[in-house]
Amino acid sequence: MKLFPEFTFTLLNGFLLIIAMMVLRFGIPALVRKQSLKEMDFFPPVQGTEKPMLTLYTICNILLVLSPLAMRIHPDTPIAIPGWILYAMGLMVIAISMLHFSREETGLRTDGIFRFSRNPIYVGYFLIYLGISLLVGSWMYLLLAVIYQIGCHFVVLSEERWCENTYGQAYREYKQKVRRYI
Repeated sequence: MKLFPEFTFTLLNGFLLIIAMMVLRFGIPALVRKQSLKEMDFFPPVQGTEKPMLTLYTICNILLVLSPLAMRIHPDTPIAIPGWILYAMGLMVIAISMLHFSREETGLRTDGIFRFSRNPIYVGYFLIYLGISLLVGSWMYLLLAVIYQIGCHFVVLSEERWCENTYGQAYREYKQKVRRYI
């Protein structure tokens, strides 16, 4: 791994990795129930420390999605195998999460993968970003993924507050039974 990745434009760029993630993120909801695309884009009001952390989350997310477009995948390194495993696990978690989220009409999602994690979509993204960091061999990308996850945690806190205010006791009971992440 290097601090900064090799930037090139070839067929082995991380572009291919990002396309698969985007197809799952937007394709499944569009096919299953278009309204779920709008629901997934909802961010509850943030307060205090959550405000700058939402900005940090957004900046990191943009960089994590766009920077692999010019980063070369290194499939022949020893860390490529764990990278592919993490990436594939992340894609599976995202696919299952999007399917379960999109099937439900509006409201609190507690079935399917949401029985095991209150935030499986964020878990899936983090696994994908960890996998990509190993596949492109970049410590900087890995650091960005960790910073993204810290910002993400504050977004989750605002979502939890909103869910408690919106769903009341039903959400508090769900929160008692199901872990925040894994």
